[in-house]
Amino acid sequence: MDRESLVIIPLYNEEKNLIKLYSLLRSFYSGDVLFVDDGSVDKSRLILSEFKSSNTFIISHRERKGLCNILFETEMLQKIKNFGRKEE
Repeated sequence: MDRESLVIIPLYNEEKNLIKLYSLLRSFYSGDVLFVDDGSVDKSRLILSEFKSSNTFIISHRERKGLCNILFETEMLQKIKNFGRKEE
């Protein structure tokens, strides 16, 4: 069975780094990426909207929930959506 990975990137106010991060990541990784914006008050959300595609997913929180909540939320999402699994 060929398994793919899901890269999860939590972020808060990273507008200055997002484009470079995304470009670098996509230069060597073509699998699924999940960005979780934890209530950023800068332009992170706007920049993230430009990345949305069939293998780039975005969760945006209106207010900060903290890293622990993000990790729990993404773990549950992986279980529900079966991210990283291909049908045989």
